[in-house]
Amino acid sequence: MELEEEYSRNRVEMKKIKKQATIMTVFYALYLAFILFEAFYSIFISKIFLIGILLVIASVATGFLGVYMKDNRSPLLHWS
Repeated sequence: MELEEEYSRNRVEMKKIKKQATIMTVFYALYLAFILFEAFYSIFISKIFLIGILLVIASVATGFLGVYMKDNRSPLLHWS
C-alpha cells in the first residue's frame, strides 16, 4: 500500500513538473520569436544595437535549450 501511495504522489508531482516545463518552453519560444523579429527590424537602425540583440538572442536560446532538454547545465556543452 505504501508503494502505491508513493507512486501516486510521484506521478502527480511529475505531471506538475511537466506542465511547468511546457509553459516555460512556450514562453521561451515566444520570447525568442519576438527577439528575432526585433533583431531583423533593427538591422536598418544600428549595427551596434544589432550586436546587443544577437547577444540577447543567444542567452534566450540557451535558456530555451536548457528548458527543452530539461537540464540545468549549459546546453552548449551537449553539442560538442
